[in-house]
Amino acid sequence: MPPTTGHAPPQTPSQPHVVATRGAFVEATHPFSATFARFRPDCGRAEFANGAEVVDSVGAAFSSPWRSAAKPMQLEASLRCLPPALASEIAADASLLAIAAASHSAEPGHVEAVERLFAVLGVGPDDLFCGCHRPMNEAAADALLRAGRHFDVRHNNCSGKHAMMAAAARALGADADYRPADHPLQVQIAALIERLTNTPAISAGDGCGVPTFCVDTAAMARAYAALAGAMRDAPGELRGTIGWAMARQPWLTSGSERFDLLLAERATRPIVGKIGAMGVFCVAVPDLGVGVGVKIHSGSTLALPAAVEAVLERWIPGLLAPRPADWAPTTTLDVAGR
Repeated sequence: MPPTTGHAPPQTPSQPHVVATRGAFVEATHPFSATFARFRPDCGRAEFANGAEVVDSVGAAFSSPWRSAAKPMQLEASLRCLPPALASEIAADASLLAIAAASHSAEPGHVEAVERLFAVLGVGPDDLFCGCHRPMNEAAADALLRAGRHFDVRHNNCSGKHAMMAAAARALGADADYRPADHPLQVQIAALIERLTNTPAISAGDGCGVPTFCVDTAAMARAYAALAGAMRDAPGELRGTIGWAMARQPWLTSGSERFDLLLAERATRPIVGKIGAMGVFCVAVPDLGVGVGVKIHSGSTLALPAAVEAVLERWIPGLLAPRPADWAPTTTLDVAGR
């Protein structure tokens, strides 16, 4: 179905929501929606819209910009634009794939991986249009400042994605500025996303400048079910290879103490977990061929881990090991660490 508006529906008893408490007091409530989809075994390796079907949903239909949770699909489309030999070289190195699909924290290992990706692609910082921001990892940011160094595009959490896009634009013989929605690369990305989500690729500008796509949680779940199906049924082909690189290197796709990593560490079987800004999270479970899409209506990142944990326990019991009482993503500390 076409995406609905992004306005949050009224909260009702049947509308799931995360409750944030402070002591005995309710401080905030955050409605959310989530969808569970399965890749049909009879679809085999096919890449078409109805390859994944929705099994269940909770919450009102809700559409949102997909933000960084679309990175595996953006990476796939970019790789398909490269010369075959170069694409194969990148696909053979799981760490390069992981950093290219990452929303990384700019810790030293992340920056090193970005630099290796630059070297293989033959691009440099001047080829990227993502801009720069403070590293998401506070220790890494502080270390740079103490050393008298500046942040640059390598420290942008989207730098791996932008390196791939710069190289893909060059391979297509297209304009070096790959950001416009009508750029040949972005047109190919939009076409892939339409096929995987069965949703029109309605776009807006992402925080890093390239198009992001407004889809509902059903579309998110279908795309991640297709990713899971590829990992299960065609692990040596490009989509499956991207998924396995992300599943096996969750630190590289996120960073220390990040929710993506902490969720993967609790998982009792391989998963791909990918965050998107403003309360979006998607999960692929390859051995089951299933995908999950979650959106916190308020955009609260604080509420996201509780919602993701709840729907995974609902739909895939036992996927997560028992939660420690002080599990960081759902425990808020005061400034004294209590």
